[in-house]
Amino acid sequence: MQKDIIKTEDVRCIGDHDGQNFYIFKDQLAVSVIPYTEVHRSLPVNNPGYRAKALKMLLSNGQPYLTGDAATFTRETGKKDYSVHNISAPSGPIPIVVGTEVREVFSPCSEGKP
Repeated sequence: MQKDIIKTEDVRCIGDHDGQNFYIFKDQLAVSVIPYTEVHRSLPVNNPGYRAKALKMLLSNGQPYLTGDAATFTRETGKKDYSVHNISAPSGPIPIVVGTEVREVFSPCSEGKP
C-alpha cells in the first residue's frame, strides 16, 4: 500500500553520510532511501545509476545536498533513559540501573528555507 509520494517541490534538503543510502527531508518527514536493485532470487545490489538519477531529480529545485557533518540529523538531548537489568550471580540476580543517552532526530536543512 502506498503511504506517500515524494515530490521534488516538497524536498527541503537531502543528507548523505556514506555515498550509499541518503535521507530526504520534507517539512514534517524524513525518508531513508536505499538505492538498490532487487533481481528475482538474487541479493539486492547497490545501484549508483539509479541513485544519481534520483538525486538529480529530487534536487532539481536547487535544494541543499548535505554531506559529512552537515548531514547529521540526530543530536543528544541531555536526557537519559533508565532501565533495570539483572546480572546473574551465584547468590541470585543482582539488579543494576543503566542510563542511556536520549537522542532526537532533527532536520539538518536550513531553517531559513520556506
